[in-house]
Amino acid sequence: MWLVRTHHVEYLRPAFMGEEIAVLTWVSDFRRVQSLRKYRVIRVKDNAILVEGATDWVFVDAQTGRLRSIPENVMAAFEILPKEKETEILKYENK
Repeated sequence: MWLVRTHHVEYLRPAFMGEEIAVLTWVSDFRRVQSLRKYRVIRVKDNAILVEGATDWVFVDAQTGRLRSIPENVMAAFEILPKEKETEILKYENK
């Protein structure tokens, strides 16, 4: 099972009542027992980044509570977005 090891959240700009926002999330990487997922909250009207964050997840054996290697089939269920692609791909487009 997955458990959160750490969270990092940076609030960059405020959002106000009535504003439409989009929440984007993606897997940034996998390591033997860890996976980094990143987040971005964007104001739709001007694509302003309001919040950026990251969560480091660890894979744990549900029976023992010990860290375990992430199974191949679990990793295969997620697409990794390389860091160098984040800026170009993650611009929210209001369609």
